[in-house]
Amino acid sequence: MNKPEDPRIAIIFDLISSLKTEGIDTDDILSAPGDEIDKIIYGLKKVASVQPILDKTSEISRTGTWELDLITSELVWSEITKIIHEVNLDYLPNLKTGIDFYVEGYSRDTITHLVNRAIEHGEQYDVELQIITAKKNIKHVRAIGIPEKKDGKVVRLLGMFQDLTEQEKAKIEAQRLASIVQFSTDLVGIAEMNTSVTFINEAGKEMLGVESEEQYRSTTMLDYFDDEGLKMMKEKVIPHVLKHGSWVGEVNLQHYVTNKQIPVSLNLFLIYNANGEPINFATLTRDISKEKEIRDKLIYNENSLKEAQKIGKVGSWELDLVNNKLYWSEEVYRILGLEIFSIDADYEIFLSYIHPDDRDMVNEAFSNHIENRVEYNIAHRMVMKNGDIKYVQERCETEWNSNGAPIRSIGTVSDITEQKIIEIELENYKNNLKQLVEERTQELEQANEELKQAASEIKRAYDEQSDLFEKLKSTQSQLIQSEKMASLGVLTAGIAHEINNPINFVYAGVNSLEENLKDVKKVLEAYNNVNESNVIEKLNEIREMKSV
Repeated sequence: MNKPEDPRIAIIFDLISSLKTEGIDTDDILSAPGDEIDKIIYGLKKVASVQPILDKTSEISRTGTWELDLITSELVWSEITKIIHEVNLDYLPNLKTGIDFYVEGYSRDTITHLVNRAIEHGEQYDVELQIITAKKNIKHVRAIGIPEKKDGKVVRLLGMFQDLTEQEKAKIEAQRLASIVQFSTDLVGIAEMNTSVTFINEAGKEMLGVESEEQYRSTTMLDYFDDEGLKMMKEKVIPHVLKHGSWVGEVNLQHYVTNKQIPVSLNLFLIYNANGEPINFATLTRDISKEKEIRDKLIYNENSLKEAQKIGKVGSWELDLVNNKLYWSEEVYRILGLEIFSIDADYEIFLSYIHPDDRDMVNEAFSNHIENRVEYNIAHRMVMKNGDIKYVQERCETEWNSNGAPIRSIGTVSDITEQKIIEIELENYKNNLKQLVEERTQELEQANEELKQAASEIKRAYDEQSDLFEKLKSTQSQLIQSEKMASLGVLTAGIAHEINNPINFVYAGVNSLEENLKDVKKVLEAYNNVNESNVIEKLNEIREMKSV
């Protein structure tokens, strides 16, 4: 027999269906004469007649019955109805106290109105409201009231009372879950055990590039992996899920349209039925593209930091002062000459490597930093297991809580051995240079003194030479004067000789010159006496003179 469509009859049908197992005939309820209301009343009476048997079933469905006799004003609740109201089983309700259980406001006003309409106008009702039980618990209930008439007048109300609290919670939880699925930014998907996809939420459709339910229902969950991912799903993931119920890990999904690889965190698990049999695959999958990019950058930066620390010989450490937990970076282990992470980081172990002459200084410096918040910046020596000495520089900063208590220190330890050796060599060179400068200065001062003495001797000698030079100059002047006079005599004699030679020459030619002058005089006289009458005569005389 099919379940009735009328919800009021359906609930009765549900309640009494179990009576068949007790050998009670229930088919006559639906085949009873009259309209639907007559069937409901008949059914309620049938239920009431077998209430002890029905109570077992009602307890499971949390559904009770009630009856209000309008002639005697007597209200009767079934045992389940009393349990729902959390009253004692001997509790005797009446119409007023029954209505007072409903939450003041909408619920109480509504049930009052519906009961009055049922009594006065014979209207049935089926409503979900809230009550406050005798133990002050709020419950969500369904109340059904069916009026029974006699001679056209309502003489009795028959009803059912169902506790929907758990169902309401489940409904609310289902609504919340549906909202989570609907508005989740992660992919939520369900597939049959043969991997056929039956559901993908909006975020999942956007992630995978499918546009409609029709489209994704034509796919399997394996269609969203490339060849490598498909092999992994078949050989590793699905067998693990079938054996253990779930698998969580990182894989690459493949965009359905572009084939672009999408890094995701995949949580694939089974959904079971009431018998514990797997009926579906389900997944909650998160796109970790951005997280992976950030993680890759962090890994790169971390590796770069490790490499930089290794090159720079600078290690880092972190001390949890609350739990006394210490962390060393890889370079700290290298500085101490230890295998990386071969032992747990420990402050006492670190102290044991500090040179005995520096240990108290370092411990006091750190304690002073913690207690007085002064800077911690200290250089000290470390003694390796093989006896080698290393020099390190330590710095740190500490975090204090709101109460002023130190909670964490973060610091660095730098291997400055090479630098320190150079500083020591430079200091030694400086000291040696200073000694050399002092010695050279002393030598120069001594040489300067000797030079001063030599200069004094030179000056004295110079002064003596100057006096001698003056005397020599005077003597030279006298000699020069004498030489000048002697030279003058010689020059005079020479000049006289030179003068006498032309004079003697002139003197020797004077007589000849005198004779010549006389001849010239005659010529001149003859020339002066020339006129027109004696030109030829005078010219002949001149020619004769010339020939002479």
